[in-house]
Amino acid sequence: MLLVSSRCERLSGFDWTLCDESLLIVWRVFVCRRDCRCFCFSEELIVKRLIAADERTLASVTQTLSRVSDKPLESRRFRSTMILRHQCDLTSCVHSFQLMYGCELDTDGTKRGYMQYGYDGQDFISLDKNTLTFTAANPQAMITKNKWEANRAEAEQWKGYLENMCIEWLQKYVGYGKDTLERKVSPQVSLLQKDPSSPVMCHTTSFYPSGVTITWQKNGQDHDEDVDLGELIINEDGTFQRASTLNVKPEEWKNNKFSCVVEHQGKTIREILTEDKIKTNYAPFPIGIIIGVVAAVLLLIVIGVAGYKVYQKKKGFKPVNGKFFIISV
Repeated sequence: MLLVSSRCERLSGFDWTLCDESLLIVWRVFVCRRDCRCFCFSEELIVKRLIAADERTLASVTQTLSRVSDKPLESRRFRSTMILRHQCDLTSCVHSFQLMYGCELDTDGTKRGYMQYGYDGQDFISLDKNTLTFTAANPQAMITKNKWEANRAEAEQWKGYLENMCIEWLQKYVGYGKDTLERKVSPQVSLLQKDPSSPVMCHTTSFYPSGVTITWQKNGQDHDEDVDLGELIINEDGTFQRASTLNVKPEEWKNNKFSCVVEHQGKTIREILTEDKIKTNYAPFPIGIIIGVVAAVLLLIVIGVAGYKVYQKKKGFKPVNGKFFIISV
């Protein structure tokens, strides 16, 4: 958020200046450049390029802030925020401040909601809407926790949103997409193998919704050993795919009755593992074709030699002492 401050005060020996700005009823603190082009610097909005601050700099900033602000709390907040972001290179240090919130509604009417902040990819603070308190994920978040819990209005506002407005919107959107969300598409099941010595994969795809169970059976009994279940993957059309790999030697599944059992939306699909059921891109070595090609080449050689001898006899050529002589001109 880039603003031009209404008041700017130069800090002696400091490369940045400190500005203050009143926006409606919300007090904001800004860290500004010499031209007073300011970045909003508070716990709500985190500046992306920060000051490499030591204790002396913090003291100077706090003292200046006290002169331009009649709210000591803002001075303490600024100091705490600066400590949280110490040892940061002004020209290269970039931070992220993330907010994630949402609500869930089960078919039985149970409501759930969450609101949490993250800082630089790590958990920072989260709301417990049942107790109207905040949970600090690290010591640096304790300042924010204490401030927000001192004013229960913020927690109550989040609780009201997550349990009412968010649920209303969710129900409205679910109603709009009811036909799509409630559709049921059965999976397509295939047995795949890279080559005759590779593991066999039971691959399911194009099913919706995402809940699917893939198991293996050996001679009618559940077989959990040597089985790897893959991750659930979404397809481009919104359906899903998943695979389970059976890592046993070909001799074992050929001498026993293995089957892949897929359960989806009350429907059971069973694929018995046999060689003729397996799909593969493997092409066996073409021995027959190679033998045919070799035989054809040998036949051409024999025909060529015979033709050459016939040609030499017609020319009256006779070898000397049973030897051939090659003369180069």
